[in-house]
Amino acid sequence: MTDYSTNNAPPAWDRDLSGDSFGDYLLIRRLGRGGMADVYLANQQSLGRQVAVKILRRNLAEDESYVKRFDYEARAAAALVQSNIVQIYDVGKHDGWHFIVFEFIEGVNIRDLVYHKGPLGLDEALSYMVQIADALEHAHQRDVIHRDIKP
Repeated sequence: MTDYSTNNAPPAWDRDLSGDSFGDYLLIRRLGRGGMADVYLANQQSLGRQVAVKILRRNLAEDESYVKRFDYEARAAAALVQSNIVQIYDVGKHDGWHFIVFEFIEGVNIRDLVYHKGPLGLDEALSYMVQIADALEHAHQRDVIHRDIKP
C-alpha cells in the first residue's frame, strides 16, 4: 500500500491526467502504466483521430538521464516503418511533461486474449510469433534493440 501522506492524495506527478489537454491532444483515458511512463488514449483535435500518448512521469523528467532515454526511444521508434510496429506521430514537451504520440490500434494484447480465450491454437500462435519476429528483425536491421517486449 502506498502512503501519500496525511491527506491520502497522490503526488502531483502521479495523478491521472485524463481530461487534460496537451496542446493538440485531449487525453481521454489512461490505457496503462509502466515503469517510466503512462499511456493515454487521446484525441488529436486538429486531425480528428484517436492516438496514444505516452507521458514520462513528471518526477522522472527531473532526471536528465530519463529524459534522454525517453527522447532516444521516440527517435528510434520513429525510424521504424513496418506494418507490425506502431508509427510515431509526434514528440514534445507540454508544461514540463515530456510526451510521445503514436498510432493507436484498437484491440486486445496477447496476454488478455489468452486470458479470455484460453491457450492459442498452434496456427494462431505461430501467426503472432511470425509477426513479432518480422517486427524485431526490422528493428534489428536498423540497429534498434527493443528491451521490453510485452504481450
